[in-house]
Amino acid sequence: MEFKMVRAKRELGREEALALFASASNAVLSTVDPDGEPYGVPISFALEGGRIYLHGSMKGGHRLTNLGAGCRACITVVAQDDVQPAEFTTRYASAMAFGRLRPAADDDEKRAGLMALLRKYAPGHMEAGIRYIAAALPKTSVTVLEIERVSGKSNVRG
Repeated sequence: MEFKMVRAKRELGREEALALFASASNAVLSTVDPDGEPYGVPISFALEGGRIYLHGSMKGGHRLTNLGAGCRACITVVAQDDVQPAEFTTRYASAMAFGRLRPAADDDEKRAGLMALLRKYAPGHMEAGIRYIAAALPKTSVTVLEIERVSGKSNVRG
């Protein structure tokens, strides 16, 4: 189900919303577990080629438990948050990406996801990062969100 934005004049286009994902350093991943319990967790992520890559331990945990078959998920970024007390408002820019989460298909896709994270968070350390990825690959999970829909909103622009 897709809802129309109440304040449509604040709606961002797809490219503007994706730009917020490209610039944000962290996000909140929201899923629902097998018992129907909502679960939101702060994450670091990388956006490349219509996919959002996440990484974590292979040991499991709530996020990996929620993957299931075709787990629906939402990732939210807040790229700007500037409270304006005298105006009783906040100048903000935020975006949400919706889609299905899945584990990386194979080691090549895991490596691609980890390389995307390396390019985003440590671009000045590529050589050491590639060595780190080679050592971490067997014990690291990579999860992929295939973006189906993006929504963004801002009251920063003119």
